[in-house]
Amino acid sequence: PEIAPTEVLLPEYEPGLLEYLRQLAAEYEILPDRPDFLHKHLINVAGRARGNGRAFTPGELRQYSRAFALRFHTLRGQREGKPVVWPEDLRANGLIERYDAEGRVRPVPWRFGKAAEERDSALPARRVVGAYVGFALGEALGLVAETGRCPDESPLHWGGLTRQLLALSESVIRAFPEEAEPEVVPNSLPVSDGESSWWSIAAGETPPPPAEFATLLTAALPAAAAGNGRLSSGDAFPLAVARELTGSGAGSEVNDSVTVLVKVLFQQLSRHEGYDWPSRVRVGELTRHEQPAISTLATRLLELRNDRTADDEEQLETLGDGRSPLSVLSRALLAAVKRDYDPYTALAVAVNHSGNRPLTGALTGALAGARHGVAGLPEPWVRQLGRLGVVENMAEDIYLGFARQGIWREGASEREEWRKRYPPAS
Repeated sequence: PEIAPTEVLLPEYEPGLLEYLRQLAAEYEILPDRPDFLHKHLINVAGRARGNGRAFTPGELRQYSRAFALRFHTLRGQREGKPVVWPEDLRANGLIERYDAEGRVRPVPWRFGKAAEERDSALPARRVVGAYVGFALGEALGLVAETGRCPDESPLHWGGLTRQLLALSESVIRAFPEEAEPEVVPNSLPVSDGESSWWSIAAGETPPPPAEFATLLTAALPAAAAGNGRLSSGDAFPLAVARELTGSGAGSEVNDSVTVLVKVLFQQLSRHEGYDWPSRVRVGELTRHEQPAISTLATRLLELRNDRTADDEEQLETLGDGRSPLSVLSRALLAAVKRDYDPYTALAVAVNHSGNRPLTGALTGALAGARHGVAGLPEPWVRQLGRLGVVENMAEDIYLGFARQGIWREGASEREEWRKRYPPAS
């Protein structure tokens, strides 16, 4: 028998949503002479999300639309001289923090990690932002795990490790103020002189990271992100940035660990056509590395990963004390290569063991976020993560600063605002 064709409507064309948009336009008095304004904007954002492989749900489209209408109404009132009043609970209203050059909050509608604005670059924005959010989420879960509380019932707050990650990211941006593809890595990293940028205001009070050499592994992510636009030159540039960030006195174990992490992260962040290679493929490439310590580590991790029936946490406990740089890295990589198809399980494994749980969780989260993006991380935990906007804002900035079609292809006023936002290092 013949099968009648079925008409499938995209969520942004559902009649119920169209009526909802008409009500929003009337409620917020949005351009009465352009009744299709909200709908056209929504079509554009929804299409970008699908282009990133993460379509909006009908509920997300409604939440985003209301947040967009609220922001449009508020900013129009500001132009008319009215006081700007944002809701006290931004997230409950579909908004998330962004910050201007002075560190003042400038909320935007949250896109659920699904509709990042991509530029011409080697690294997709959704991967870079995903890695940063995954890092902060992993640290927050590790901090909760240290207290013995259940993460599903506890507020999630990132701490000193994420603050250090953001500080190093600021340094990398300020060290390369005038070009997306610099040729020389300055020996002034990390930058410590001159004016502070917006983020030090936005970050607020955060305890320092633990005084352990393993915390130098935080340098790997901003170094890898700085390789944006330079895929043809391989990972030599990110590795040079990482060496400057960690310093000459780091020692061989730190250097080897950072090298491994930069190589794996940089490849995970890189743009792939059609298929996202799992972490085990990137670790497998290191089994042929010229340094015996690195090739031995990679071989050992793959052996453990291939024992699919073994208990994950018991395997992690065989990888050193959980506090030294190599032990922390090994545990994070094992959680990623064995369970990176399931970020929830990978993160849970990473923080439920002895040793430095926050750092192990942070590195595992960065690897998971680099592959899956924010939208692929466990949604309930991402929604619970405090100061998410600070992390996303820095990730978007380091992406924009190094993309081939990034900030230095914008107009003069945008570039001047960027210099205020990130004062160049002297």
